Amino acid sequence: MAAIGLVLSGCSQNDVPADGPNAQPTQSVPHFYGYALPDDSAPATRGVADGTKIWPKEVVKNGLTVKFLDGSAASQAFVKDAANEWAKYANVKFNFLEDNTQPALVRITFDNASLTSWALTGTDHARVTDQTQATVQFGNWFRLDDRFKRNEVLRAFGQVLGLDLEFRHPKFHPTWITDANGNIDEAKIRTYWEEQLNSFLFWEELKKYVIDPLEDHSLLIRSTDEYDPNSVMTWPFYEMIAENIPVLDYDDYPVNELSELDKSFIIELYDVQGGNEIATLQPLISFDFTGKKLDMRLTGDKDFAVVWNWDDDKGEQLVDQENGAFYYPTDATGDYTHTIIRNFNDYTKKRVVVCEIVWRSPEAPRSDTSAALSKFDLRSGNNASNFNFEESKNTKLEYIRIVGGSGFPAQTLEFDGWGELKSLYLNQIGDSRIVVKNCQKLSTIATSTHIYTPSSLSPINVDLEPMEVNEEAAQDGAARIVGPEEDPVTDWPELPEYRYSLSNNAGSGLTIENCPNITTLSLENTRLTGLDLHVLKKLNYLYLSSQLNGIVCGGTSSTQGRYLQETLFTLPPCTNTESKGTIILRGINTSLSDYTPIYIKSSIVNSINNRMNTYNWQITWDSGAYPMP
Repeated sequence: MAAIGLVLSGCSQNDVPADGPNAQPTQSVPHFYGYALPDDSAPATRGVADGTKIWPKEVVKNGLTVKFLDGSAASQAFVKDAANEWAKYANVKFNFLEDNTQPALVRITFDNASLTSWALTGTDHARVTDQTQATVQFGNWFRLDDRFKRNEVLRAFGQVLGLDLEFRHPKFHPTWITDANGNIDEAKIRTYWEEQLNSFLFWEELKKYVIDPLEDHSLLIRSTDEYDPNSVMTWPFYEMIAENIPVLDYDDYPVNELSELDKSFIIELYDVQGGNEIATLQPLISFDFTGKKLDMRLTGDKDFAVVWNWDDDKGEQLVDQENGAFYYPTDATGDYTHTIIRNFNDYTKKRVVVCEIVWRSPEAPRSDTSAALSKFDLRSGNNASNFNFEESKNTKLEYIRIVGGSGFPAQTLEFDGWGELKSLYLNQIGDSRIVVKNCQKLSTIATSTHIYTPSSLSPINVDLEPMEVNEEAAQDGAARIVGPEEDPVTDWPELPEYRYSLSNNAGSGLTIENCPNITTLSLENTRLTGLDLHVLKKLNYLYLSSQLNGIVCGGTSSTQGRYLQETLFTLPPCTNTESKGTIILRGINTSLSDYTPIYIKSSIVNSINNRMNTYNWQITWDSGAYPMP
């Protein structure tokens, strides 16, 4: 995280930290104040408020969650009291959490080793998902008296609400610090800075966040009509330069009360009662979950909420501190992927609901469709069940992956009439059943986590990226994900999935109806002994792996490989005119610890090879097909 600051002298007590009102100045020391940006953010443009970083009104009305990562009880109480000054003038609320193990959008730290105080701006707080990482810092407080502290808290919580430093106002063009063309006189500022404060903060760091952004007017700016020199968001930085006043000689105290324009402007931004829009939750996907660690990725171009324990009575309310809101980044283009990881304290059943946050007028009808979500990736779906993908028709959803595990209960996973669904990965799902019907764009069905390519005739070592699981999750039987995170097509995995998918048991299996564009079928570690593939007219890739009594090489001792022969003989000819279709076959040993050579009766091997060659298919037998003695 990059933080910058403007500087004034503070009042120092070098020996004893002073939390109360009696701190008296003994010597002048520099103290910086500024704003910070998330690591992946570009510098913000100037303006009293960046309209793209203002919170949805219902979020601040219900309360922005705030917690302290550290600090004395006195310092924490001081912050609470000063911050709530903003709540007197607009319909905003700060929920200060007593239990700092609970997740919060705003996280405060006190760092007496730092000269710098800073805060993220508006919805940037929601983009920092690490609950141990601060989004507001108050630095070197034991050297400041209460007037400076109050100024810093008011300014920091102005930034929390989306306000920017006042000197970034579009109409701030002081003639006494501009050149002949009306531009900020960078040379004069640099000379002043390097003479006075270069030992505390290098010029290039200051310039990046204070000077350069002034040239960018591209973002949506919300501002008062005129620059407000009395705003609590103002530092007398430029005035000091104009008067050539060394910062360490500056004796006046900064503004420590909200100006009239501060009050009217925050009311304009967050007057919820005066507006005519409400925020509602549009359910997209829901499921029961009894595990202790939930890990999923949501990809789309809208704001999402995840409710960890859905209550129908609260279906129209925004999430509270027990849940999570995930906002589309202001600088993102196209779809953006949110990483959602939640650890629970116990194994009690939770109803998890993924929602779109929708703003609408109270009179507007609620839509039954959503184009918010393009990809749903449940990476730790062990102990997940009772999926409902139809609470709202997802008109944009094209990719679904669910990674189960040893505790994934047998269930039917049905997808009927999904207009945009292209890729379906249902991995380590045990005796569950997959039913896909009337999905016209569906091209991939897989029980593997990725699609594997035959780059070698034997398993190769690849850079594996296992899912991060703690010991409790491992004890849960949580699944792992192998292969690169970003690329769904990878070299062969070194190890098989340790949990099978699909079997001959009652209620299990694979049903495909009226899905004419399926080109890829990948069944990893299946216990099926047969498949009818004749309806897959456009199939050009088939991956099958199983234990020795499964589809790959199962049969009687005298007809080893009969299951495979019967399955492959249902394949239609591959219609790919550029190359032959791909068939990959792998055996798995009984301990699930490795792939194993395939032993099949030689007459069956020859029969399969001849048939597949005629039908324009190329078979890769992992480690070769070894004829039975």
